[in-house]
Amino acid sequence: MVRSTFAVVAAGAILGSVLALPTQAGGIETKSLWEQQVGQWGDARTAPETRTRCKSSFDGAWPWGGKWKACKQWETNARVMEVYATLIVRGPKDISKADKKLVERCGQLASASASQVDQPDPAPAQAAARTTFQTCAGNVSLTGTDRFTVSVETRSAWSKWH
Repeated sequence: MVRSTFAVVAAGAILGSVLALPTQAGGIETKSLWEQQVGQWGDARTAPETRTRCKSSFDGAWPWGGKWKACKQWETNARVMEVYATLIVRGPKDISKADKKLVERCGQLASASASQVDQPDPAPAQAAARTTFQTCAGNVSLTGTDRFTVSVETRSAWSKWH
């Protein structure tokens, strides 16, 4: 699996969850307060993997002795590299429950705005999410909005064989 900061947003399932993953940012211990998948797509730059196997065969015996076997039906499967984009809001570990609810609310709005950007460049989706989060945070009086970071990260994994 590859994990990097990159944003391409496409239509996909939107899954939200509250997580607590501690990290260090500028000497202040932070954690992930809101994560939501904002896109999923097949990576056009990675060739699909294929595999072929014999699904049905027949066999027989040679007149001079020995056996033979041949395939009469082949099956080929393929899988593609899938990319998943996730919006992550990080903030201080010591956040109040009221502020945590506000972060979740603003995170949902930021996820919705990030999922509307349909470009392979990370900057527009991340900028849309940050702007929406900061605007929402200001409107709902979330304390210390400068303590929160908003990013769109991607991870890649092979799809199932089909």
